[in-house]
Amino acid sequence: KMKEFYARHYVPSAMNISIVGRQNTKRTLELLEKYFGTIPARKAEFFPTVIEPAQKGERRVSVSFDAKPYLMIGWHKPTLPSKDDYVCDLISTMLAEGRTSRLYRSLVVEKKIVSSIDAGNGFPGARYDNLFVIDAEPKEGVSASDVEAAIYDEVAKLAREVTKEELDQARLRISSDRIFKLDSNLGIARELNYYATVTGDWRYAASYRGRLEEVTVDDVRKALAAYFIPENRTVGTLVSSPSKKGE
Repeated sequence: KMKEFYARHYVPSAMNISIVGRQNTKRTLELLEKYFGTIPARKAEFFPTVIEPAQKGERRVSVSFDAKPYLMIGWHKPTLPSKDDYVCDLISTMLAEGRTSRLYRSLVVEKKIVSSIDAGNGFPGARYDNLFVIDAEPKEGVSASDVEAAIYDEVAKLAREVTKEELDQARLRISSDRIFKLDSNLGIARELNYYATVTGDWRYAASYRGRLEEVTVDDVRKALAAYFIPENRTVGTLVSSPSKKGE
């Protein structure tokens, strides 16, 4: 089945190749023709695009497992090139990127109720509308419900307290991280190829910083009010349940 899937979907018409750095263009094209030109041409078979209906109520799932407790919260949101996707990148940075972020300061340093916490925009992928996810590992003796409540408090505080200065700091952090990704030919090739494949246009990589600059404090508040609401979220909890001997 794996071979069949590969043969059906990994075809030249679905392929993007990025080449970065000093090179002999004629020789490069010859090598590409040698190694890729012999692959039989086939039309790519794409999965049908399905628009997921809006979630109209909170969903919760709890799984018992022989592992430390864990909490994940996901909110539905649009993908790029929606402006709200850029906004959520900034929200993610303000909430959980680095030791000065809101969630780290509050839940790790001050309240000491989690061992780790993270936030990510675009889960599980960026081609279609996706999730903004916050995940955390409660400290021993701390309930997942207490951690969950603390996370919601910090999200609400961000909506009330966010300032242009904090937004500018998040913009600077994202821009710095993206620049470091481009410190090698491999990094540049990966960045260009990713956006060429996902969005159909590598220029998204070049326009990203400008779109971040357009985001305002009001945009952040509107996105939080629109997406970070109970009826739009799914909460998953991993409950520690030691396995019995012999099982």
